[in-house]
Amino acid sequence: MSETLGFAAGLWDSFEDNAYLVVSLGVLFQNVGVPLPAQVAVLGAAYLCWQGQLWLPGLLGMVALAAVLGALVGYLVGGRWGRMLVTRWGPKIGLTAPRLAKLEGFYARHGVWAVVLGRFVAAPRTLGALVAGMAALPMRRFLAATTMGALLWSGALVGGGYALGSGAEQLDDWLGWIGLGTLALVVLVGLGWWLLRGRQRRAAGRSST
Repeated sequence: MSETLGFAAGLWDSFEDNAYLVVSLGVLFQNVGVPLPAQVAVLGAAYLCWQGQLWLPGLLGMVALAAVLGALVGYLVGGRWGRMLVTRWGPKIGLTAPRLAKLEGFYARHGVWAVVLGRFVAAPRTLGALVAGMAALPMRRFLAATTMGALLWSGALVGGGYALGSGAEQLDDWLGWIGLGTLALVVLVGLGWWLLRGRQRRAAGRSST
């Protein structure tokens, strides 16, 4: 157990030292189409901003820029090699031909809004740029939409991680009160059960006599 905790602490220390690089690369590759949990790294970096170890505006800018650049690369790749890549690798991540056809139709019909709102859903955030390129969504519209979505998504995620850090102390207090309340409830329930059992035993003794 101690070795596991030590390994986790070492990972966190490494993340602290390289947070900007880890977050930027994670967001970039996720938006190209690689299924990485980049949002976890962003939340961790936002928490470091609350601790004063990272610069909040710098993190916001890097996350948004990495998201836009990654999406642009994914769009270009999708337009040129997307169908070949999806045919080869898509079934391994659940992207079958019927699902791909539905996604392409969705992006073709809804265009800009599909790109913007897709930022907030895991699968479209990762594969949306590839599919938009395959659906031949005009580049100017795609770039405008993905920039808007990236700004909204990065702001919400970084802001959420920062708020989580600022509320950590208050959360600790709440957990303390919740723990005391739970303990009191357990004691009351146990006392009530003991009294009820005693009454039932006395009633059973009277009826037997």
